Amino acid sequence: MLVSSSFGSRPILLAMLFLLVSCGQRRASTSETLIIGGQPTQAPAYFAALHQIGDQEPFCGGSLIAPHVVITAAHCVSPFRGDLAVWMGMTSVDSKPTPIQAQAIIRHPRYHNRKFQHDLALVFLESSLTTKTITLAGSDATQDRLRIYGYGNTSRDGFVYPTNIQTAEVQEIGTGQCKTLGGSYGTIIEEQICAGDMQKGATDSCDGDSGGPLVVGAQTQELYGLVSWGTGCGQAGRPGVYTRLAPYHDWIQETVDHMMQGDTPLDEFLAALFYGPLRYQDASGAERQFTASYQLWRKAASSVATAALATWEKTWQNGTVRLELHSRGPQRYEWRAFVRGEWYTAATHFSQ
Repeated sequence: MLVSSSFGSRPILLAMLFLLVSCGQRRASTSETLIIGGQPTQAPAYFAALHQIGDQEPFCGGSLIAPHVVITAAHCVSPFRGDLAVWMGMTSVDSKPTPIQAQAIIRHPRYHNRKFQHDLALVFLESSLTTKTITLAGSDATQDRLRIYGYGNTSRDGFVYPTNIQTAEVQEIGTGQCKTLGGSYGTIIEEQICAGDMQKGATDSCDGDSGGPLVVGAQTQELYGLVSWGTGCGQAGRPGVYTRLAPYHDWIQETVDHMMQGDTPLDEFLAALFYGPLRYQDASGAERQFTASYQLWRKAASSVATAALATWEKTWQNGTVRLELHSRGPQRYEWRAFVRGEWYTAATHFSQ
């Protein structure tokens, strides 16, 4: 599902579109129009359809790059409002495979949620899969023929979402040429790719395709980029913008290694594991929403005098990670976390 959508000439960066699609407001296809110049296809085994648990429609795409890791766009999971799961290799929304829940999410630390730069995230799955993975492309040389996949909007003027996954071919446009288009394209950096049909806008990604694969190669595909954003769907002179993956190979490998070896910094680890909002209802009935992100943790004693107001637990590598919310007085709260046999604490406040 591609990232551009036409509401006037401004870019619709998928944080807004995520809210629409993830709430299950997908419309059935009502015409023969295909994914902005694409056609139905068999979903690649590595294709991941992201959805919120309980929803029946995907809101973003992703790709399996390791038996337990899906790569997607950071804006697809920033922020996330519930528990995330993926359908692997799903060709039709009418025939869904067993969902696989996300266990942790790590966004690129330099992700910019307005310019959509460094727009990538890693989703760690609760189980390791035997599904065929896709290899990251080793070259970032300009490509004439690239292929996209997704369940995104197939209409240039409205909202028409397909039942079957769609695919289309796009052509890369040089970074320098893309920047001269002005407007939002003026912020393009070398870590991004512009691709589409400059003359007619015949093929393009659109809203709902975000995070999905941009691949190079026919028989043996390699993952070249991720759907990120655009300024309209299928418009001449307005290419889609994708995250170029070649510059991030080291970050991807190091992040996966640190998570699996258990040496990810504590603040990053807890933010990754407890990626959704943490809600607590106080004695007055008011709901407080907290986040595990942006905390300054320190070692703590193994016990406290007061009981926890609320407790959350997650499993990681056969161990249990416990997060407790404690009161420190009126409108003052404290986190306590039990990780790898140690207690840690951090002051916190509710986010809304």
